Amino acid sequence: MLWGNRTAFYYVLDRVTGEFLHATAFAKQTWAEKIDHTGRPVRIPDTFPTKDGTLVYPDVGGAANCWSPTYSPKTELFYLMAFDGAGTYYLGAEVDHKPGLPFLGGFGTTNKFEEFPDSEYVSAVRALDPTTGNWKWEYRVQAKSTSGLVSTAGNLVFGGTVKGNFFALDSRNGTELWRLDLGGRVHAAPMTYMVDGKQYVTIAVGSALFTLGL
Repeated sequence: MLWGNRTAFYYVLDRVTGEFLHATAFAKQTWAEKIDHTGRPVRIPDTFPTKDGTLVYPDVGGAANCWSPTYSPKTELFYLMAFDGAGTYYLGAEVDHKPGLPFLGGFGTTNKFEEFPDSEYVSAVRALDPTTGNWKWEYRVQAKSTSGLVSTAGNLVFGGTVKGNFFALDSRNGTELWRLDLGGRVHAAPMTYMVDGKQYVTIAVGSALFTLGL
């Protein structure tokens, strides 16, 4: 099983036994020295939340989140929408746990994007070697995208941006091949399917649904 966790680490597990096999950082992170042989993180000192706040990468939204990644058997690459950005984490007041009620020991904020140069704040489609987690290429999509991705047998990866652009990349090298402004935030995962021998790609954008075909 392969997945990019919101902690900025890409994990490989044995899907039958659940055994931890490997972990590699796929986005900027400043909270862990490494993931040890058991799959547990080794924390960097002084990165825990404090009352005054501690600046840590990634932010509270994560280096990845619920937006879907994709794997291509053609290229044997794993693609995900990644985010390099920091958040400030605070230690909350001590509160006794009461069953059935929210129990938060602290909270975090996402630092404003304009406070970071492009070299520090990056949103990008990243292609990873699934066995090692090493990058093969990236395609930047400022500002922070929450679009899911889908890959096809025609060596394409589809995704979208906050500004409403729907795009197709060459899945082998990340080259942009096509884009279309659909007028609303792309906050969903594309899907592709065949009808009467013709392939279509569908994406939800804002409150509308678009279907495209060659």
